[in-house]
Amino acid sequence: MRAIAIDCWLRRFSWSDPRDDFATSYRSVPAALIGYKEAVPPSDRPLPADERPVDPTPVHTADLPPTPTRDRNIPATAWVEAPAALLALGEDIGEPVAMYKRRIGEWLLWRAGPSRGPARYMALHEDDLTDAHSFDLSVAGRTAGRGPDGEEHESFRAWKQSLLGR
Repeated sequence: MRAIAIDCWLRRFSWSDPRDDFATSYRSVPAALIGYKEAVPPSDRPLPADERPVDPTPVHTADLPPTPTRDRNIPATAWVEAPAALLALGEDIGEPVAMYKRRIGEWLLWRAGPSRGPARYMALHEDDLTDAHSFDLSVAGRTAGRGPDGEEHESFRAWKQSLLGR
């Protein structure tokens, strides 16, 4: 059905010459009809987190970006103020180096392991790096972590909300 809708749309509204190759007319198809991955050229898409190059450039806490980096991974070993607990975050799950993900309020979020697990997340308070909370994600989908509210959370979303005090 989706292919028929795309074909009809191309015939009625395409600005490209029908003699052009499919790629030219394909760009004029609205993303809603074919989906994000097909509508955006590969060179314009952010790399999946596991495929981003590691940037070992030393970085201080103030220089960690507030939002996720889409072009590179920042390893914990590059963070000048990294506590020992973070440097050893993923050793027991076979992922020795944690990567920086983003800021959530006053917390710095790091992950050791792939996004679908097994992985361990750690949130460190930016003003007190000894204030740390972790969240485990297994391959089987079992999750658990204690948030700063003192409660055990089984949902990653609930754990992140506890970081924001919600």
